[in-house]
Amino acid sequence: MIIVDVSVSDDILEVIKKHGADGLTQHLNSVDDTGSINFTAEQEQDEQMPFLDTLIVQKADGRVKLLVYRKKTHTDHYLHFSSHRPLQHKLSVVRTLLDRSSHIVTEEEDREQEEHHIHTALTRCGYPDWSINQVKSQMLTPKMKKTTHTYTYIHKSFIKMMTKRIKLKIRYTIIRKRIRQLSDEPKSTVVIPYMQDLSEAVSRVTTPRYSYSHETIPVDT
Repeated sequence: MIIVDVSVSDDILEVIKKHGADGLTQHLNSVDDTGSINFTAEQEQDEQMPFLDTLIVQKADGRVKLLVYRKKTHTDHYLHFSSHRPLQHKLSVVRTLLDRSSHIVTEEEDREQEEHHIHTALTRCGYPDWSINQVKSQMLTPKMKKTTHTYTYIHKSFIKMMTKRIKLKIRYTIIRKRIRQLSDEPKSTVVIPYMQDLSEAVSRVTTPRYSYSHETIPVDT
C-alpha cells in the first residue's frame, strides 16, 4: 500500500504490491519530460498509513479499519469558547469534529474513543458540556426520524380525488411561498462588526421588519 503525493494536485491513494512501489514512482516521474511534476511515495509503517486526516490501519486478520489521523505536532487547540465570536461559529467547531469522527472512524469502539478525545480537547478550550451535547442531539435527530409505512387498498375514485386536491394544494402553496419571498426578499446586505449579544439582538429585530439582511464580521478575538 502506498500513497502518492503530487505537488501540483490532490493526494492520491494507490493500493499496489509492495515491491512495485519504486517502479511505479519512477514511471510516473518519467512521463513528464519537463520535470515540473514530481511524484513521491510513502509506504505503510507498522501496518498503518496516514492519508489526509485518515489513518488506515491493517488489523491482524488482514482487514482494514479507519481512524482519525493527527500529526505529532497537533495541539488540539481550537477556537476558544470565550472568544469574541458568534455562538454558531463555536458550535460549528464541535459539529466539524464530531462529523469527521462519524464519517471516518469505522468501528464503534474507536468512535467512542475519538468522541472522548474530542470532548476532552474541547473542554480544555472552554466548551461547556451543553454545547457538545446540543450538537450531538442535532446530529442524531435526522437519523431517529424514521417513518413506518402502512399500506392499504384504497378505491381508485378516492385516489383520483385526493390526487387532484393535492395538486391544487401544492400549486396554491407554491404561489403563496413565492409571494412571501418577493415581499420578504432583502434588497441589500449590511455588514457590521460583531458585538456579543448585541449583534444577535439586531438580527432578530431588523431582519423581519426591514427589507435588508445583515452579516457580521469578527473584529476582536
